[in-house]
Amino acid sequence: MEQRELPWLKNKWRLFLKLLEEGVSRQNFNEIKKTLVEIAAIESPSSAIDRAREAAILLDIPTESAGKATRWLAMIRRDYGQEAFDQIIAER
Repeated sequence: MEQRELPWLKNKWRLFLKLLEEGVSRQNFNEIKKTLVEIAAIESPSSAIDRAREAAILLDIPTESAGKATRWLAMIRRDYGQEAFDQIIAER
């Protein structure tokens, strides 16, 4: 993956968080974000999408959006390393 793709992935993650934040309470937002970040931190991108979809069902949020967003986050960790992953998590 080329370096220019990182902003695209970051923007996709941010957009998901923005939409999620608008649709759920603050407490639920923090719980959902924490769950999806935990999945992205340990799973490969292809596994992350499946695990996030399963979690989304339990959290009562859109499964496809949660799956894709978590996959993007896992791609950042895989392709750009833990430091880039941690920076993106800390941004919001």
